[in-house]
Amino acid sequence: MNQEVEISTSAWRPTEADRSRLITTLTVNGVQLHLEAIEVRIDEGWIQRACDESDQALASIHAAVGADGHWETLEIAGRDYVVIATPFC
Repeated sequence: MNQEVEISTSAWRPTEADRSRLITTLTVNGVQLHLEAIEVRIDEGWIQRACDESDQALASIHAAVGADGHWETLEIAGRDYVVIATPFC
């Protein structure tokens, strides 16, 4: 069974002045998760970095979790992002 969660645009807080990275929190069955949205651009069907910092962040995530598959994007306030969920430490 799939559970869908909608997070309002107003729940996302920018960590960068250009809004290339956004954060919010989500609690799932009592476990708090950091959600980080990293801005990307779609170019001929491929996800491309929006800035050098987002490229570095995506590479770090790939190295940490071995993410070999494709990324799914979502739109927040008219811009495309990939979202990473990590538990609070």
